Amino acid sequence: MEFFILIYILNYRNQKIRINKMNNLMNFDDWALNEKWGKKVKIRHTGEHSEKSVADIKKQMASLKGKKPFDREKYSELLFALRAKGGWKRGEGATNKSKK
Repeated sequence: MEFFILIYILNYRNQKIRINKMNNLMNFDDWALNEKWGKKVKIRHTGEHSEKSVADIKKQMASLKGKKPFDREKYSELLFALRAKGGWKRGEGATNKSKK
Protein backbone atom coordinates (compact mmCIF):
# COMPACT_ATOMS: atom_id res chain seq x y z
CA MET A 1 0.00 0.00 0.00
CA GLU A 2 2.82 2.40 0.84
CA PHE A 3 4.35 1.74 -2.56
CA PHE A 4 1.20 2.91 -4.36
CA ILE A 5 0.97 6.01 -2.19
CA LEU A 6 4.59 6.83 -3.02
CA ILE A 7 3.93 6.43 -6.77
CA TYR A 8 0.85 8.64 -6.46
CA ILE A 9 2.85 11.36 -4.70
CA LEU A 10 5.65 11.22 -7.29
CA ASN A 11 3.17 11.44 -10.18
CA TYR A 12 1.45 14.38 -8.49
CA ARG A 13 4.77 16.21 -8.05
CA ASN A 14 5.78 15.57 -11.69
CA GLN A 15 2.42 16.83 -12.85
CA LYS A 16 2.80 20.01 -10.77
CA ILE A 17 6.29 20.58 -12.21
CA ARG A 18 4.98 20.18 -15.77
CA ILE A 19 2.15 22.62 -15.09
CA ASN A 20 4.59 25.18 -13.66
CA LYS A 21 6.85 24.84 -16.70
CA MET A 22 3.90 25.36 -19.04
CA ASN A 23 2.82 28.44 -17.09
CA ASN A 24 6.33 29.86 -17.29
CA LEU A 25 6.37 29.35 -21.05
CA MET A 26 3.00 31.04 -21.46
CA ASN A 27 3.88 34.07 -19.28
CA PHE A 28 6.43 35.73 -21.53
CA ASP A 29 7.32 39.37 -21.08
CA ASP A 30 5.22 42.16 -22.52
CA TRP A 31 8.27 43.77 -24.07
CA ALA A 32 8.46 40.90 -26.54
CA LEU A 33 5.08 41.95 -27.92
CA ASN A 34 5.70 45.70 -27.78
CA GLU A 35 9.25 45.73 -29.10
CA LYS A 36 9.96 48.58 -31.55
CA TRP A 37 12.61 48.98 -34.21
CA GLY A 38 15.58 51.07 -33.16
CA LYS A 39 15.39 53.28 -36.25
CA LYS A 40 12.97 53.92 -39.07
CA VAL A 41 13.13 51.09 -41.58
CA LYS A 42 13.03 51.90 -45.28
CA ILE A 43 10.70 49.55 -47.15
CA ARG A 44 11.64 48.68 -50.70
CA HIS A 45 9.03 47.48 -53.17
CA THR A 46 10.75 44.52 -54.79
CA GLY A 47 7.87 42.90 -56.66
CA GLU A 48 8.16 42.00 -60.31
CA HIS A 49 5.37 44.44 -61.23
CA SER A 50 5.96 47.08 -58.56
CA GLU A 51 7.22 49.67 -61.06
CA LYS A 52 4.30 49.19 -63.47
CA SER A 53 1.12 51.23 -63.37
CA VAL A 54 -2.37 49.76 -63.35
CA ALA A 55 -2.83 50.80 -66.99
CA ASP A 56 0.37 48.99 -68.00
CA ILE A 57 -0.75 45.81 -66.26
CA LYS A 58 -4.18 45.96 -67.91
CA LYS A 59 -2.54 46.50 -71.31
CA GLN A 60 -0.34 43.41 -70.80
CA MET A 61 -3.37 41.37 -69.73
CA ALA A 62 -5.28 42.43 -72.84
CA SER A 63 -2.35 41.44 -75.08
CA LEU A 64 -2.22 37.98 -73.48
CA LYS A 65 -5.93 37.29 -74.01
CA GLY A 66 -5.70 36.93 -77.79
CA LYS A 67 -2.58 34.78 -77.95
CA LYS A 68 -2.55 31.05 -78.67
CA PRO A 69 -1.49 29.12 -76.62
CA PHE A 70 -2.82 31.10 -73.70
CA ASP A 71 -0.18 31.70 -70.99
CA ARG A 72 -2.31 31.11 -67.88
CA GLU A 73 0.61 31.50 -65.45
CA LYS A 74 1.63 34.94 -66.74
CA TYR A 75 -2.02 36.08 -66.81
CA SER A 76 -2.49 34.93 -63.20
CA GLU A 77 0.61 36.85 -62.12
CA LEU A 78 -0.70 40.02 -63.76
CA LEU A 79 -4.13 39.52 -62.21
CA PHE A 80 -2.55 39.19 -58.77
CA ALA A 81 -0.47 42.35 -59.34
CA LEU A 82 -3.61 44.21 -60.41
CA ARG A 83 -5.47 43.12 -57.27
CA ALA A 84 -2.51 44.11 -55.08
CA LYS A 85 -2.35 47.58 -56.60
CA GLY A 86 -6.10 48.10 -56.40
CA GLY A 87 -6.50 46.99 -52.82
CA TRP A 88 -7.95 43.88 -51.22
CA LYS A 89 -11.68 43.27 -50.75
CA ARG A 90 -11.41 41.46 -47.42
CA GLY A 91 -8.93 39.99 -45.00
CA GLU A 92 -5.70 41.49 -43.77
CA GLY A 93 -4.86 44.68 -45.67
CA ALA A 94 -8.42 45.28 -46.89
CA THR A 95 -9.02 48.73 -48.32
CA ASN A 96 -12.84 48.54 -48.29
CA LYS A 97 -13.05 50.17 -51.71
CA SER A 98 -16.29 49.53 -53.55
CA LYS A 99 -16.46 49.41 -57.33
CA LYS A 100 -19.22 51.42 -58.98
